[in-house]
Parts: sequence; C-alpha cells; structure tokens
Amino acid sequence: MNEQPQPPQMPYQPAPPQGPPTPPQQYGQPQQQLTPPQPMPGQVPMQPMMQQPMPPYQMPPKGVNKGLLWGIIGGVVGLILIIVAIVVSLIMFSGPSENDYMEAQKVLDEAHPAYSDISDKIYALFSSSGKGTSNSSAVDSLKKSKQTLDEKFDKLSKMKAITGDKKVKEKWDKLNAKRDKFNKMIDFSIELSEKVLPTYFKVLQIDSYSTVSDINRMITDIENISISDADTKQMMTEAASYLRAVRDYANAKSSSSYSYDSNAYDKYMDAADRFEAAHKKWTNSVDKRTDEAQIKNEVNDLIEELSHKGKDS
Repeated sequence: MNEQPQPPQMPYQPAPPQGPPTPPQQYGQPQQQLTPPQPMPGQVPMQPMMQQPMPPYQMPPKGVNKGLLWGIIGGVVGLILIIVAIVVSLIMFSGPSENDYMEAQKVLDEAHPAYSDISDKIYALFSSSGKGTSNSSAVDSLKKSKQTLDEKFDKLSKMKAITGDKKVKEKWDKLNAKRDKFNKMIDFSIELSEKVLPTYFKVLQIDSYSTVSDINRMITDIENISISDADTKQMMTEAASYLRAVRDYANAKSSSSYSYDSNAYDKYMDAADRFEAAHKKWTNSVDKRTDEAQIKNEVNDLIEELSHKGKDS
C-alpha cells in the first residue's frame, strides 16, 4: 500500500500579548481602587436615579348593584318585622301572669266601696222620703258611686286577666250581662226618689180628717208627675182616685146638712182598697226589680275565680 505524503505541520506559536503585563500584587501592598471617570469640564455630573416602588395592584372599582342593595335592605327590614311580630304575639297571646290576676283583683277591690254605697243609698232614698226629709245628698252620692263603678268595670273589661283567661272571662261575661239591668235599677231608684217618693209618702198620710186644701194640693202634685214605669204610673193613678174619694167624703162630712152618706163613704172605702192593692203591687214590683238587678253573686264569683287563678299561676 502506497503512503501519501503529509503536508508539513506548522510549529506552535503563542498568542501575541494583549497589553502590558500586570505586575503581580505583592503581599502587603494596598489594593488598587478603581476611580470612576471624572466629568469633563462644563459637564453636569450624573446623579444616580432612585427607583420608585411599584404600588400594589388594585382591582378597578365596579358600579354598585342597586337591585342587590335594595334586596339586602328589604331582607333586613323584613327580618326586623318578623322579630317584632313574634315578640308581640308572645306578649298578646301568652296567658295572664300572677301579676295580671292581682291587678284585676285590685280593681275589683276599688269597685267594692262604690257597689256597697249604691245599696246603702238606695235604702236611704226610701227611708228618708218616708220621713219627709231631703234626699238630695243621697241622690248625689248615688250618682257618683254609679259613675265610679262604671269606670272600674270598664277598666276591668280590658285587663289581660279577663280577656286572656277563658274561665275568668266566663265569670266576667255573667257579671257584665247584668250591668245594664243593674244600671237601670239605679236610674229607676233615682227617678222614684226625685219624682215620686216625696209625694207618695205624703199621700199615705192623707185621710178623711185632712183639710180639703191639703188634699187638692196632693192631687195636683200627683197629676204633675211624669214617669214611664207602668206599675208606678198605675199606683199613682189609684192614689189620685183615692184622694178624690177622700175629698168627697171630707166635703160631705163638713156640710152643714151632713148626715150619714153611705154612698160617699162606700166610694171612699173602695178607693182606699184599690189604692192599697196598687201600692202592694208596686212595692212588690220595685222589690223584684231590685233583687233581679243585684250583681253581688256575680261579683263574688269573679273575685273567687281571680283569687284561685292568681294562686295557681
């Protein structure tokens, strides 16, 4: 195999130097410091620029959703109304407390003196009229007690112990149902005292020995009385008839030619019997009306129920 001749190889040549060699630093000699370039004459030196910190990134503001805002407000208002309704319903529909029963009993206690005074004054009206004494003070006291009793009962009707307890309300309803009759009885008693009784008791004192002038005055007084009660009106009518018969009999006896007149005497006796019957019917009617209008039992039943419930609550 023939060998090919190889080109001649160039001998190694080192790279030319790039500058003067830096002498090696000798130990113990200070290190050279680099001096920044000096500005040229007339040139303003450059100041180092301060780097401003970057502000934190913020999301761009968005517009408020008015629908959502009104929805939140409406929800809050609705929640408040629901809470208020719950509180009110708990107060309104919860049963009476012990204090409620005690307050109702207190009002009844305050009404008791007025009720007692009414009974006393009605009796005083009849007794004072019978004695011919003035009854104006008794009438005034009776009217005042009636007003006080009405005020106490009206207050009682609105109290929670009455409206919030079924059994107590049943007792109250029975009492309240008789209030109208009771008040009418009081008004009737006042009317009798002012219009009828003063004249009525004077009529009872008239007899055949009374003077004709006294009898005529009594007849006039009776005829001037105006009253709607049927039994009282009938009694006063018979009283006037009785007085006329008494007058006729008295005139017959005072005549100069008087002799026993059986006709005048019989009329006088018949009129006296009719008047007595009408009087008895009238007094029975007044007593019955007074008894039926009494509320004593109903008041006591209500007091007992309130006291019982107050202890159990």
